[in-house]
Amino acid sequence: MTILLISIGGILCGRQRMNIRILRRNNERKQLIVKELLPFFERNNHGVTTMQFKQYLDSRCKNGKYNPEMVKSVFDRMNEHVDIERGSKKISVDYLNEFSDAFIEVEEIYKRKQLEILSKKNMHTDQRYEFEDRYKEAKAIEKTNDHGIMEGSYLTVRVVEARNLKPMDNNNSSDPYAVVSIEDQKEETQFIESNLNPKWDETFKFEIRTGKHQLVILVLDRDLYAADDFQGKLTLDIMDFKDQMKVDKWFDLHSTNPHEPWQGEIRIEIQWIHSRIKFFEDLLHRLDQIVVDDNKQRNEVEKSLKELRAPFGFLEYLDYGHFEDNDVHRAKDAASGRLGPQLSHFEKKMAVRLDEMADNIGFRQPPWYRWLVILTLLYVFLTLCTCFAIPNFIDLTFSSLTMFMIEPLTLTKGSFRTLLLGVFISFFYDIIHLILRSGYYWNFELFYNDPEKSVCRFSLICAYLLLLVKFFQMFVMWKVSVDYDEVMRYKNRNKALDFEGESENFSRDSDSRRLENTVYNY
Repeated sequence: MTILLISIGGILCGRQRMNIRILRRNNERKQLIVKELLPFFERNNHGVTTMQFKQYLDSRCKNGKYNPEMVKSVFDRMNEHVDIERGSKKISVDYLNEFSDAFIEVEEIYKRKQLEILSKKNMHTDQRYEFEDRYKEAKAIEKTNDHGIMEGSYLTVRVVEARNLKPMDNNNSSDPYAVVSIEDQKEETQFIESNLNPKWDETFKFEIRTGKHQLVILVLDRDLYAADDFQGKLTLDIMDFKDQMKVDKWFDLHSTNPHEPWQGEIRIEIQWIHSRIKFFEDLLHRLDQIVVDDNKQRNEVEKSLKELRAPFGFLEYLDYGHFEDNDVHRAKDAASGRLGPQLSHFEKKMAVRLDEMADNIGFRQPPWYRWLVILTLLYVFLTLCTCFAIPNFIDLTFSSLTMFMIEPLTLTKGSFRTLLLGVFISFFYDIIHLILRSGYYWNFELFYNDPEKSVCRFSLICAYLLLLVKFFQMFVMWKVSVDYDEVMRYKNRNKALDFEGESENFSRDSDSRRLENTVYNY
């Protein structure tokens, strides 16, 4: 029982330790700012005007001028508005604490932006290395046919939904389905009963041999006792998608008579891969441009942060960073002769296949991190329950560590995978332990009184459930480790956006959005 109480207390306290550390660090910085400014206010014990205070901040900067935008951003956050432009109002030493609070808040906003951009840049850099390897592989194995497209070229068509279809039945509705055909290949969706705005969300793959045929999509109304009624037609030239990027778009449906007005739209997601070499060349080119943009954004934020800190140069030496540029890690690994942080090719292929499987069963973007949190909570709970019968110190250790680390997720990718290895080892330890001791654990009546038997049997059942939960826990942890940089980027972006609504959303340009939509589903 003592062990259980200690574990519960450790878990509850551990989740707050990072926030406490940040608060302590910021309080130290606030005190140093106040200490630096206090002599100026003591020399002017009758108070100083805001203009005098600004001039004093200017004098503390190396170039003799404090960026006016930074001054305004800090003063605008103070509880009582101070008009720094007019500069006539006097402020007293009492404003120092308020000024330091506002300064740290603005600094935190820029630091969170900096972290978000660096995380995004690291993700794009890792993608660059990964796709460079796949580009080299494609150059080695790709063959083209007589029509100039690669052998094994395929067209992926996802029929998502339709809207405002023409009613065909007597009840002013219809039972629509879609038929997709190209190059003597045909597939059809399930029909949706009594719906003029059906949602199919079905994906089909077609082998493309010539690239000269059109993609035809027919929307029909299912009839039981007569021929199915025509509801609309869409014809697409697949050469319009030769850039090989995924396109998700609404298209107008048409009648068989081009002069007849029609109604209805259909949403199609389409991608044609006709040359992996060209595909990866284009991806690498786009990634190069995106990384350049990432570096530009990063430099702008770092410049703003430096300008903000200009009157207090000592703050740069007190900045505790915990997220490094992946290029720095690669340089260190290359210098030491170690392998870089890239995953093995086998793992990459497995991750891609897993995403495809999830996509086929309806998970467009599986919430892996959310599942990790839920499974970790179950892991901790079941571990505590098993301790009534089994002194499970190994699982107590790893479940507590996992709970401490996943929120906030502050580990490096390597440390996270080490934690995964620990959970993996504990899984096999539990199997061996239960096999060797199963006879003892199922004969509690020889060792315990009646009230204790039920508790022990409950704990043993929890131990078997724990094995099942831990299996899925390892699986999800592995997937999170594969997409670790993306998870970090997502978390840091949300933190920045949640910081009192002050952080702007760094939206990607259209090429970046299309690229991410492609690389995670290819």
